[in-house]
Amino acid sequence: FKWRLVPALWVPTQYAICWYAAYVWSTSEHLKTYEYVGIVVSVGILSGAIGINVAHELVHKTSSWERFLGRVLLAGVWYGHWANEHLYGHHRLVSTPYDPATSKLG
Repeated sequence: FKWRLVPALWVPTQYAICWYAAYVWSTSEHLKTYEYVGIVVSVGILSGAIGINVAHELVHKTSSWERFLGRVLLAGVWYGHWANEHLYGHHRLVSTPYDPATSKLG
């Protein structure tokens, strides 16, 4: 149970971080350029690298609640369509010439 809880807890964590970053961005009047860059890079890494990997694990679960959480994470980075493509496209066509996610031989 506890190992299933960790990815599920990432969903509110990611959204809280994104909302807080948006709040800081919109209410701070004297941020330096490198601070704005830091916010963008930090949120991008958290949402893009960590969030998408957690979502990938969640959409593979058998529980409909966990699959829903995976889709919520993907929606937060405007990548919600990926769950369908991955499960019903890539998994069906993996290691064939028709799978765009499989590298070509050679």
